[in-house]
Amino acid sequence: MKKFLVPVAAALSLMACSDVNDSIANNSHPSQTSVATPSALWKQLETDGVSEYFESNGVLHTGETSIQTNLNCKNSLHIDEYTLLLDEMEGIYREGTLVDGVCGKGVALASGEVAPLTINMVDEMSKGTIEFWFKPAEDFFNLDRTLLGNDEARIHFFVMNNLLVFQKNHADKHYYVMGPAKFKKGWNKIAGQWGDGYLSVWMNDELVAKIAHTEGYKPSNRGKPFGNLLVAGYKSSCCMEGPGMYSPLTTSGAYDQIRISIIPRYKNEGSIEDKDEEISSSSEEVIIEESSSSEEVIVEDSSSSEEVIIEESSSSEDVIVEESSSSENSDDDIIFFEDFDSGKNYGVTLIEGESGMAASLEYGQKIVLAALDEKIPRGTFEFSFKPGEQFESMYKAALVGTDESRMTILKVNDQLVFYKNLPDSYIKVSGKYTFKEGWNKIAAQWDGTSISLYVNGELIGETATTTVYTPSTRGTYYAAYGNSILVGYKSYCCTSDGEGSAYTSGSFDNILVTSKLLY
Repeated sequence: MKKFLVPVAAALSLMACSDVNDSIANNSHPSQTSVATPSALWKQLETDGVSEYFESNGVLHTGETSIQTNLNCKNSLHIDEYTLLLDEMEGIYREGTLVDGVCGKGVALASGEVAPLTINMVDEMSKGTIEFWFKPAEDFFNLDRTLLGNDEARIHFFVMNNLLVFQKNHADKHYYVMGPAKFKKGWNKIAGQWGDGYLSVWMNDELVAKIAHTEGYKPSNRGKPFGNLLVAGYKSSCCMEGPGMYSPLTTSGAYDQIRISIIPRYKNEGSIEDKDEEISSSSEEVIIEESSSSEEVIVEDSSSSEEVIIEESSSSEDVIVEESSSSENSDDDIIFFEDFDSGKNYGVTLIEGESGMAASLEYGQKIVLAALDEKIPRGTFEFSFKPGEQFESMYKAALVGTDESRMTILKVNDQLVFYKNLPDSYIKVSGKYTFKEGWNKIAAQWDGTSISLYVNGELIGETATTTVYTPSTRGTYYAAYGNSILVGYKSYCCTSDGEGSAYTSGSFDNILVTSKLLY
């Protein structure tokens, strides 16, 4: 997923949340037999598909960015280093009405109207928070209502029987948490989060309910057109049988600022007691975990072709450590591997390496290897290095990487720096290193939530970022070697650590790029 911001052309106005503490309550349960009808737009989406709709209607695609303009709004959701996506809702699609929002404009939807957002949640997130502002219309409480989510309820907020529900499905498993829907008059901030040991739902910065939960977000891969696309305004009947909802849902109210973050933003304190109760039938198995404030229901369908693996950890920080060498990677995992044992003429001296032969470079020498021209959503970039006599005295020294720094590791003063750039964006992580005598294993890793840097198996730096490895498509105008892997040389291009090219002094062995996470 990429950061998406809607451009703002008009001056901003501010509508602060009301100070009224009285909650809006519905005195009777919504009619379960009343089925709201979706608009013609939803039917067109079902017919034409999401991609065709965005193409033909000129809606901004995910990945297009602009400068955030809400920095002076007191109540706004801001961008920071943990922000994955922010849609400021400053424009409408084809249905809805622009209204004064929390910051700038919001979009009001009448019952049956739909706003398909350009946020397509197609990447896994081990931790996360989804927040948005919502202002219910007068008729909102006449029916059970959807708020925001995707059509398979991999992420879904809705109101049922005056309860606020946050659902986070996995393949044929329904996880949810619910509690009293205490809306204030005016704008309300609604949030759901996971990754801190709980699945929880919040309203106006107050905890509504939480349950023990250790799974992250996993997108749908079943090919349904709205499986991962965030939609405001309409929800089909799919995938809500866990919480006990079997009918399509519409909304009635206004939306402003939808933010997705790669961390839990709300602090859960205290503990909860879970009681497990198993209920089985001939067609499905239902596991119910009850607490004083919420329920979790898991529905497993044995006929599904999808397999879900649950890994539980006592720590809120999931760390996977795999001690591996290149020989442990299957052929399918390996994207690139160079061990200098092929007998090719590399134009440098070959010496005895960590295993087999290795390339020894003096200052001013370089090796050009194959190009990384494919996108790599997650992976590890690893090599062995033995510093030469001049290495430590060099302020800036090249190690291994691509010329536009889409993936490269440098020495700058007393630190190693791992760049994983995007076009015209410097994205990096750095840390102080200590080499042992002889060969050292240097590795960089990315998983869609962060990038990290390791020396001899020890983490020396980590930065939160959702970027993955994306090859350059700009040709050799900006950097002569483009996506080719360079050993021992880096041109002046595409780093923020000083101008000028850099060489190295040292030896290299077993250069590996793999789609497997080794650390």
